[in-house]
Amino acid sequence: MGVRTGLARGSRPRWGSAVRRFGGTLLLAGSAAAAGHLVLPPLAPLLLGALGLLAAMGVGAYWLGSAPFAFLVAGVAHGLGGGRLAPLPVWGAAALLGLYAAAVALLARRRPRRALGPTDGFLAVGLMVLLSACFSLLAPVPPPGPTERHVSVLLVLYLATPPIEMLTVILVLSRDRLLGRFWRENYRGRAGLAGAIGHGLVVGIGIVLLTAAVVQIEARGFRWPIQPNNPFVYNPRLATAPPGALAALVLAVVVMAPLAEEALFRGLLYGGLRSRVGPVLAALVSAAVFGAAHMNGSLFLPLAVAGFLLALVYERSRSLWPSTVAHATLNGLAVLMALLVR
Repeated sequence: MGVRTGLARGSRPRWGSAVRRFGGTLLLAGSAAAAGHLVLPPLAPLLLGALGLLAAMGVGAYWLGSAPFAFLVAGVAHGLGGGRLAPLPVWGAAALLGLYAAAVALLARRRPRRALGPTDGFLAVGLMVLLSACFSLLAPVPPPGPTERHVSVLLVLYLATPPIEMLTVILVLSRDRLLGRFWRENYRGRAGLAGAIGHGLVVGIGIVLLTAAVVQIEARGFRWPIQPNNPFVYNPRLATAPPGALAALVLAVVVMAPLAEEALFRGLLYGGLRSRVGPVLAALVSAAVFGAAHMNGSLFLPLAVAGFLLALVYERSRSLWPSTVAHATLNGLAVLMALLVR
């Protein structure tokens, strides 16, 4: 009896792991094969469908747990699926989806507890870039113009992005067994939340003034065409949207985005770089990545300046609350000004 019990107990993890990997393989292969056949005429359902397929691929790759095998399964399944994802050829789209699956599978491999490093931040940002690229293939969204008329589309885009960013941060920290430590070090500041709010408000107003000056220098001094990334600027009619939709959009821009982006760019990217290259170079690099991540060339410099100042706030306070409040102040004042001058 003792031997049988021991064998049974020893076999459970192996059977559970095998079942999980088999299920992950099926889920990853099925979602990757279906990726080229997503046809949902209204744009908002198309975006939700694309997010659903990418989520299924992510879950499947995570269960699979092997980066090379995940890349192979996703790439081959998509190639054999025969779908078309413009503008890439089938092999290009298969490789991109395979890279996304491999990156997620890499996060399933637990590592010994260690200090935060540069790899952590770049892995999270790289995964976000891959996810954005795959999402753009599955549900190509035209530039501001036709899309801006659809409040539902903006809601999907702005409400979905912060949770994905935060989930990426959690996955990377869980991989290194640093999630609890990250929370304790970054969200339990010595100054307290009240002090962090006051500090963040003052700094946020200063960042607003400085970035506005940089935008004016670009627009008037160098005559660069500025393309805003504030939905309330390029679509003033959002002010007349249904109250619930308007409130959700403001919540996404003013609250959810600062929480997620500060955890990603300051907590993870800057924090990991700082341990290797020091605070100044870490602030410069993380600021440049922050500016580039918004994929708006005309606003790269103002956003990079804002990212640099937010990194300095984080460095001084050693808490993410002041930089998050400053970021929320920046976004909130931008939204408020857009609504007032409409």
